[in-house]
Amino acid sequence: MGSLIIRVILDTKEDIFRDIELPADASLETLHEGILSAFGIAPGEMAAFYTTNEQWDQLNEIPLLDMGPSEEPLMTMNLCLVNSVLGQRGQRLLYVFDFMALWTFFVEYFSEGKNAEIALPAVVMSYGNAPKEAPSKNFGSSESKEKGLFDDAFDDEEEDDEEGFNDDEFDADSYSTEEW
Repeated sequence: MGSLIIRVILDTKEDIFRDIELPADASLETLHEGILSAFGIAPGEMAAFYTTNEQWDQLNEIPLLDMGPSEEPLMTMNLCLVNSVLGQRGQRLLYVFDFMALWTFFVEYFSEGKNAEIALPAVVMSYGNAPKEAPSKNFGSSESKEKGLFDDAFDDEEEDDEEGFNDDEFDADSYSTEEW
């Protein structure tokens, strides 16, 4: 069956990547474990791979675990083989680990491996130093970052509105919870 070399690039300003060689018939779960090991990230959080197009747009999710009923049958990492989604040039995935910290990686087929007998993922090329914490993400424009995303939503000046809530007019005893 042979092996594949997969390039995994950390989504950060600096160039930080690892080339990981693993059996072509390994599962995405094996690649997931290899990525964590290659970047020195402690396991134990949820993760998912996402199929992408040429612009790296997120398409279908391949989660670590099936989290319950869904409209379509769900392909999880342990059921999806690396060579089915990363077995040839141009195939790529996004990988997100720890949905709170958002470690984000670009994952793509790099080449066929040279080690036909490889059993576990092995880092065959390492470039850059991996940070100890996930790189921060900028989800808004520079304006929302400077001003604060919700700064205008809760201005104190609007509380003096004539049509606003007046707790002097509110009689809590006149409302019954039995009606709910």
